[in-house]
Parts: sequence; C-alpha cells; structure tokens
Amino acid sequence: MCGREVTSCALWCTSWRKHKEAVAQLYWLWMEWRELAGPESGASGHSARHRDHLTHVMASLRDPSGPFAGCKDGSAQQPDHLGKPVP
Repeated sequence: MCGREVTSCALWCTSWRKHKEAVAQLYWLWMEWRELAGPESGASGHSARHRDHLTHVMASLRDPSGPFAGCKDGSAQQPDHLGKPVP
C-alpha cells in the first residue's frame, strides 16, 4: 500500500496494467517480496525490501519521464515523444 498523492511530479496511471514497463517492475517487486517475506529472511526482510526495492521502483514508475508520462484522466498513453496509445 502506497498512499502518496498523485501530482505532476509524481504520476500514477489508473490503467497501469496497460503499461508493460510498469507491469514488469511490479512483477519483479512482487518476486522480491516473495523472497524477502519468507520465514528464512528473518525480521529484516521487509525493511530490506522497502530500502532496496520498493522505494526505487515507485520512484521510477512515478517519475515525470517514466512509463506514465503522457497519461491523463485514466487514459493510458505512451510518453508524448512516442505519440501513440498503449494497446
């Protein structure tokens, strides 16, 4: 759960599933969670996940030049420089 506000400097697309880059990064993040949340990871697994993975992935996804650049009002778009909607 990430409850940060969506702004022009911290984007989020409600149609994030249409963005292959976003899906890939979130999948990798989920795979890391599975590895770091197991009983063998100890008490530090969740903090390591946040420190090493979650913060970086969310910053990458929400970056103004990231995969959601050009998305407006829940309409998934490729970044403006690519000029065409995501199928």
